[in-house]
Amino acid sequence: MIQYEHKLQVTFFKFCKCGFDDDDDDDDDDDDDDDDDDDDDDDDDDDDDNDDDYRDDDDEDDDDDDNKKAIKAKCKYSVCAIHYQAGGFDYRDNKTVNRKAAGNYSTYEFAERAEQIIASHDQTKPLYLYMPFQSVHMPLQVPDKYLNMYPNITNTNRKALSGMVTSLDDAIARVLKALQDKDLYKDSIIVFSADNGGWTTYGGNNYPLRGGKISIFEGGTRVPAFIHSPMMHAVDWFPTLATALGISYNDSLDQDGVDQWEAITTQGASKRSEIVYNMDYHPLPVEGQSAIRVGDYKLIEGYPGMYQGWYKPDDIDQGLNITTAQIINSTSIQQGMMPGQNQAFAVYKYLFNLKDDPTEHNNLYEQLPDVVKQLQGRLQQQRKRYVAPNYPADDPLADPKHHGGVWSPGWC
Repeated sequence: MIQYEHKLQVTFFKFCKCGFDDDDDDDDDDDDDDDDDDDDDDDDDDDDDNDDDYRDDDDEDDDDDDNKKAIKAKCKYSVCAIHYQAGGFDYRDNKTVNRKAAGNYSTYEFAERAEQIIASHDQTKPLYLYMPFQSVHMPLQVPDKYLNMYPNITNTNRKALSGMVTSLDDAIARVLKALQDKDLYKDSIIVFSADNGGWTTYGGNNYPLRGGKISIFEGGTRVPAFIHSPMMHAVDWFPTLATALGISYNDSLDQDGVDQWEAITTQGASKRSEIVYNMDYHPLPVEGQSAIRVGDYKLIEGYPGMYQGWYKPDDIDQGLNITTAQIINSTSIQQGMMPGQNQAFAVYKYLFNLKDDPTEHNNLYEQLPDVVKQLQGRLQQQRKRYVAPNYPADDPLADPKHHGGVWSPGWC
């Protein structure tokens, strides 16, 4: 049971994007891993920016440490373990370049760093630990031991994705054990969430929900969460966790978040009745991309995204448990199923009742004009508060060639 005291801890797990480019060098020998380590030492000597790495290059005990050997597990594909993208090394601890991470799987690295932070934390003070793991995300890369756990899955992408999920499970277990060992677990609120639905072309499975990543259908926007209410949005985390921690904030500000703590702890009704999915995200000739949900109804106007159908993995019976497979193959779902990625969708105005039709098969746009008008009005009200996203141009001064082969502040 969680005890809500002044020293309450919050741990936030989140799937996050991995920004590494794919590479043709899929297989590395163990000797190559050793070479990487040797090269890292040479690079550290040459790079003036790396003097403040949080790991001491001169500490020879690190190489002999059993825990260090554990995180040196060989990755099936080399790129994610080397942490390079677009020609530069891209792995830091705050402002310090961590070249020691080269050759290590990032999921292991994140878990180890969390263990260090928890072990050294003053138990009399609060702790907010945010962990945006780079798993599960493309490129699909995972140590062999996890890949070998799924010999029955023949689809290569699905197999790697399954292994990545298992490696993530193990990493989270390490963090939870660290909280228990430090006697912080009983005072912790643990939140588990994701940033978007699965990418169907890289082993993701959102079926029977419609669409996927890069779309505003439910398959691209509805994600799993361990703390859940009937209607909750990512922006609700701030006021919700602030209330849970007893932190006061200026609630008179015009913020989007809704405090959901009472609904979560008392199983009461959610305070949220409306969600804005997106507004005019892309300047396309099909009216941009806007979507809003009010109550049970969801309105989409404009381009809904690249993935607009219902997609099943090639070997779904091998990747899911039998109960889920039986649901997916049920008559009610199959009757409404449409062709996959080659299907041309000419309609860019949708209205769905997500309570009765969570898979977004039945477009009610023409049947319920009054509901459409109501949601359009709410969307127009929200547009008055709209602030265009800022996409600054790349800064050439951040190029790795200026910083010893390391991406540096200014690029993003």
